[in-house]
Amino acid sequence: METSLEKSFIAAIFLLIGFVDVAVNLLTIMVVLRTPQLRYSDQSQANLYVISLAVSDTLVGFSSAWFSGMYISETRAMMDSSYGLCLSGALVTSIGMTTSTITLIVISLDRLFYIVYPYFYQRVISDRLTKRFIIAVWCSSLTGASFFLFMSNNFETSGCKPLTVMLTEDVKIILTVSIIFQFLMTGACYLWIAIVVRSQQRKIQATSVHKPAIGDVNSKEFTKCLSTARENDKSVTRIAAADTATPDVSHTSQGQPPSGVAWSGVDTLHPSAASSIASPSLTVTSRREASAANVSTSASQNRTSKTVSVYMFFAINTVFSVSWIPLIISIFFDRGKSNDDRISCLVFLPVYLNSFLNFCIYAWKNIEYRNAYRKVLTNVYNFMTRK
Repeated sequence: METSLEKSFIAAIFLLIGFVDVAVNLLTIMVVLRTPQLRYSDQSQANLYVISLAVSDTLVGFSSAWFSGMYISETRAMMDSSYGLCLSGALVTSIGMTTSTITLIVISLDRLFYIVYPYFYQRVISDRLTKRFIIAVWCSSLTGASFFLFMSNNFETSGCKPLTVMLTEDVKIILTVSIIFQFLMTGACYLWIAIVVRSQQRKIQATSVHKPAIGDVNSKEFTKCLSTARENDKSVTRIAAADTATPDVSHTSQGQPPSGVAWSGVDTLHPSAASSIASPSLTVTSRREASAANVSTSASQNRTSKTVSVYMFFAINTVFSVSWIPLIISIFFDRGKSNDDRISCLVFLPVYLNSFLNFCIYAWKNIEYRNAYRKVLTNVYNFMTRK
């Protein structure tokens, strides 16, 4: 049995986690809505899903306050005696977690079409269609969570205990199957994406390996043209040196200079001009190489912007799946009927922490989010410290 101090400490932890969850997810929503680089970019559909996840995580953060009340004697007595108060907190928690689960499945499918079928994605998937998907996810989550929670709960027999009032036998089966399906579905999508990206990288590497052969030919051509230009420059220099001697025009026939002597008025060629004349294709080749380099850089940046969102959502999906492992283990061993408060703390704590970790992953994996967070937090700090 937990002591009063232990329960107060657990309640304080969940209150703190809930406050942080709400704060960082509201910050994420504001950042996406107020940052043009995030709202009006080629990743706008992905950022709409970020808003949906942030809203569901905000609900989970609010439900953390309800969960902390389980460890305070006064509020626990109120929840045990009030069916509506107990089920309202459980409903908010269920909707938030169910929405996050379904949203992650939809995100994995969205990223799969975005990477594997880019032309289909650009022609069919729009912001309006993405918003409809998100609305459908929320409606299905609200309907499903409400139906199973109010139609099947153990409030009358066990009181307001999370592992018993929320997790009846039917709900346990549905929850376990849903989490396993989410894990397998998203895992298959990201594995498919990884295979396609790896295949594209191999093609790019093969092109890069073939490219030096062209570079070698250009280098040989450049060396040959440079030698020809130097020989022409030497010829021009010899002519200019011969011009320094004053020719005796009186001994020439019809006023023409002697053989091998040039007039002082003859223009000499600049070495760079001689090089250009000696190799008329050199400038064209250089321009082609510069254009190819620009195209390669642009393609590389495009691939980077595409894969950044995939890496970000893959990390979010991995952390989400890992956070559910303790709860699934608890359901598997059916530990909800004994020592419920302590087990509830252990199995639900990773789920509530996951809502905060999404914010960290956004800032870690995406430089646009990181810069937007920094800008907003800097403005808030300057406003608070302004005299």
